[in-house]
Amino acid sequence: MKRKEKAALDADNAAQDNEKMLRELAASVHAETAVFFLKRRQYDLAEAHLRQAVQIASRQPEGYENLAAFYLQTG
Repeated sequence: MKRKEKAALDADNAAQDNEKMLRELAASVHAETAVFFLKRRQYDLAEAHLRQAVQIASRQPEGYENLAAFYLQTG
């Protein structure tokens, strides 16, 4: 593989890693925000943030687990 091709591939991989990291971070912020609203019994806002976490990081199982736990807890 030529040097330029390798550099372009490395840059693309780095960009994908950065996007994944940012998605996970944003999803965790929404999950923590949901906990904040759950403690205040503002279930509609908690659910909205849990759904947003799933939408942002749809490949991460934690978001689905948190949303399922929310539904089990709140009925």
